[in-house]
Formats: sequence, structure tokens, C-alpha cells
Amino acid sequence: MAVQIVNPVNKQDEGAQPTQAGGLSGLVRSWRYLFILIGIGVVIGLFYVEENWRGERDWAKYKRNLAARGESLDRSAFIPPAVPDSENFAVTPLLAPLFPFSVNQKQRNTNALDRVQNFAPRFDAASRAIKAPKTVRSNSWVTARANLPLWHGAFVAATARREAKAQLSSGGDSG
Repeated sequence: MAVQIVNPVNKQDEGAQPTQAGGLSGLVRSWRYLFILIGIGVVIGLFYVEENWRGERDWAKYKRNLAARGESLDRSAFIPPAVPDSENFAVTPLLAPLFPFSVNQKQRNTNALDRVQNFAPRFDAASRAIKAPKTVRSNSWVTARANLPLWHGAFVAATARREAKAQLSSGGDSG
């Protein structure tokens, strides 16, 4: 006579329906995953809350230490004061017309850019016209002396020559 071994775990009742994947056990498993995800989210949230708390506490401690040393974290303390017009190179008569803009970001003085761009050729022409006396050369620009009336005359002459050339070239083309 043979003995039959029956595994009670795998034994199904003949009248019972087999469980389906979408049934109650599937729903329980999905809720389990939902609670796991919620738990992970809570742990991450608590981590950020703790780090923000530590950061605020350390920042307050650092500010107290700086105040005890007499230092300031005020941004306005680091911004230098405005440069007075008497010391500001950008408000010289050559450069000042470049900076005022109208509401639509167009320059108010449209000839200012042309005047600045044509300064270098006029400077070169004026420097060629000036015969500077031979002097002992210095490495310091502070000790250099400039004859301003002589330079002004050279600039005026260079501008007059340029305008005369422009008139000749425009007059020669039309005739």
C-alpha cells in the first residue's frame, strides 16, 4: 500500500475559486507599495526639514559671531559710494553724451558715437602735426607736461583738413 503525501499549503478546496491577480490580495499588495512610497516621502521630507533647521541655526550663530567681531553683513556696507562728477572720467565732455538713453534705449545724441569713434584718427593727425621738443623721457605719466593750446590747435587743424577733404570728395563726385 502506498502512502500519499499531501501538502496542506498547496491543497485547494474543491469548491473554492482560485484567487485572481486583480482580486483582494492584489489590492492589499498595491496598498502596501503605496504606504512604502508614502513612508519614503515622509523620510525625505523630514530630512529636508532637519537640514533647513540646522542651516538656519548655523547661519544665526555665524551672524552672531560676526556681530561680536564688529563685522557687518549688510549689503549696502559693501557698495562703494557714487563717484563725484569732478572725479568721474565717464562724465568728461567726450564721453558724457554716450550715456544718457531715452526710454526705448536709443541714444539721445546720435552724433556722440561718431565723435568718439573718430577721435583716434584725429588724435593721430594732431600728434603728427605737433613737433614736441626733445626732453628727458620719464616712465611716469604724472610728470609729463602737455602744451594744451598747441594740442587744441592741432585738433582744430586736423578737423578742418578732414572737413575740407570731405567737401572736395563730395563736390568732385557731383560734378
